[in-house]
Amino acid sequence: MKKAIVFFSGVIENYFEIKKVNLNDYDIYCADGGAEHAKALNLLPKLIIGDFDSIKPSTKEYFINKTEFLEFSKDKDFTDGELLLKHIHNDYEEIYVLGAFGGSLYHLLGNVFLLEKYPKVRLINDFEEVFYIKDTYIFSEKKDIKVSFIPIDKENKISLKGFKFDLSEKPVKRGDSLTLSNTITESIAVAEIHSGSFIAVVQRIKEISV
Repeated sequence: MKKAIVFFSGVIENYFEIKKVNLNDYDIYCADGGAEHAKALNLLPKLIIGDFDSIKPSTKEYFINKTEFLEFSKDKDFTDGELLLKHIHNDYEEIYVLGAFGGSLYHLLGNVFLLEKYPKVRLINDFEEVFYIKDTYIFSEKKDIKVSFIPIDKENKISLKGFKFDLSEKPVKRGDSLTLSNTITESIAVAEIHSGSFIAVVQRIKEISV
């Protein structure tokens, strides 16, 4: 299975936890200023992409003869992050994005809603993992973990089994808070989406593990 780790230029609170992860099985990519994170972690990305308005000149110089750069105009129709996801999405089964949180609210919300367009992507920070679901999803060995399901479509229907608050084909409208802050109570828990789609926000209580 081909897997990639992508660095956006948002906040990463704890490099120490990332260093615990075995990254040998992952290709590394950076969107513009995300290269700062790769440099700090002593990682060599396969590609750095963007308009290069947030990467430091010293970091660009550091990578210039070591990896590939793909530069775009500042007057473009996509964020640097989306340009990178568009570029690699079809080549990988799993894509984990670090540095998608923090900074401007519009960047945060924009990154979250990219998940619907690029469903192989998961956004990860020290505390949460965020991903898009529209079918059945099985949570294995996640007992006592908090999970929120944010309804995306105008009309949605979801069943939950193995949670503190189980549901059976429950209609949920966009903007409803019914499916926020639930807790897994079984070793195997199942979320079944009958219609519509959701953003899942899953609590992380251990080190970042992809």
